[in-house]
Amino acid sequence: MGNLNTVMTKTTQISLNIQAWHKILIVGGGQIAMAKYMFFKDYSQNITIVAKDVIHEFKEVIARENVKYIQDDYNNLFSDKTKLLEWFIVVVACNNDQLNKHIHQQVYGTNILLNIVDNSSLSTFHLPAVVKRNDLQVSISTNGKSPAFARWLKAKLESILNFSHDNLLDFMGNKRDLVKSKLKDSQARRLFWYDFLELTASKKSQSLQSLLDECLQGYMNNQHAQAKLYLIGVGSGDPENITLKAIHAIAKADVILYDRLIPKDILNFYARSEALKIYVGKKRGDKLMQQENINDLIRKHVANNKIVARVKGGDTAVFSRVGDEINIAKETNTAYELIPGISAMSGCTAQAKFPLTLKGVSSSIKVMTIYKDDINDNKKWQYLDPNETIVFYMSIRYLHNIGQKLQEQNFAPTTPIAIIENGTTSEHREYYSTLENIHKDYANHEFKNPSLILVGRVINILSSNHGI
Repeated sequence: MGNLNTVMTKTTQISLNIQAWHKILIVGGGQIAMAKYMFFKDYSQNITIVAKDVIHEFKEVIARENVKYIQDDYNNLFSDKTKLLEWFIVVVACNNDQLNKHIHQQVYGTNILLNIVDNSSLSTFHLPAVVKRNDLQVSISTNGKSPAFARWLKAKLESILNFSHDNLLDFMGNKRDLVKSKLKDSQARRLFWYDFLELTASKKSQSLQSLLDECLQGYMNNQHAQAKLYLIGVGSGDPENITLKAIHAIAKADVILYDRLIPKDILNFYARSEALKIYVGKKRGDKLMQQENINDLIRKHVANNKIVARVKGGDTAVFSRVGDEINIAKETNTAYELIPGISAMSGCTAQAKFPLTLKGVSSSIKVMTIYKDDINDNKKWQYLDPNETIVFYMSIRYLHNIGQKLQEQNFAPTTPIAIIENGTTSEHREYYSTLENIHKDYANHEFKNPSLILVGRVINILSSNHGI
């Protein structure tokens, strides 16, 4: 084992079983030391305070609650570190770096749990901010980085979690054995409780018992685990663009097949830790993951009665091969659901602050993608109208061809064109020009994927800012 400072770089939340007889030592007599005592007093009846002096409020608490208080210097009492071994937890809440390091050295190598306030590198555990409603407890930790942030978030959660949630928790605890006796399959029970909780949120006027009966009856008619395929659009780029419906579906999934452009935060925040997450990202010219491979993965997992979430960027209805995956669901007789997302064109133009349609300027939108064979196919171009907004997906390599072909179709050379790169992400970039100038304006620029191309007079709304 290396030095403790280098080992304890990350923390995780673990519930600790503190018995009433466990000995807890709090070093310090100020406001923070008093707060630590108030935290631990609900768990242990064997707490000792060590400080040369304590603030007036803490003195009152010590006297009122008959807390053991030793008015002395820590070094006088624990010059021999073996005297510390009887303690289960030691909390140091005094602004003394030298003493903090000394106690850390004494505790190192023992089984004592050590918390040194505002010093995560010397601590072996952190005290989270806790929202507590009897048996319902939500712990918030920032890995020691910012207790102030944890307290701020706690205050937010305090306003959300009222005591009705404690009643709900009691009800669920009392009905747990009943549900287990009715639903033998563990996956069915997990989904039952998830759906039951959703019902309690949407049907607040009904009693908990009637909601449980309603939900349970539906599941009892389907005792075995049932496969399902969710085809989910999670929006464009920004993880905050995801919908609540998409969040709920991802939370239910046993298997998640996700694309290249899915923000990591979406899976980290919403997917179950035990869910199998499989990267199936592909891009034009990429032979590593073909649609046939994805189809085979869906077949495999629904055959094992798994809930599969096929997670895509943007919207499921726009250039997402969703039709292939619907066919797999039908072929395997699997229930499926399409969950729409904010499309790339909606997300990108919203962030760029111009609309896709505008009265008197553009009354329609045409969405398309260009492949090499389309460049000289007049049928692809002849029905495009200068009075509509045209959106090109996955076509950035043919940007200059697009400018030329549109001018051949009687689009004015001054027609505005916008390229939005990595739309709605932290690397969102916008580039503006006209059909006649796009070639020379960006002749030496290499656009990154994904890039969306938009053509139309609606872009003129930004002309004063971008010189179009």
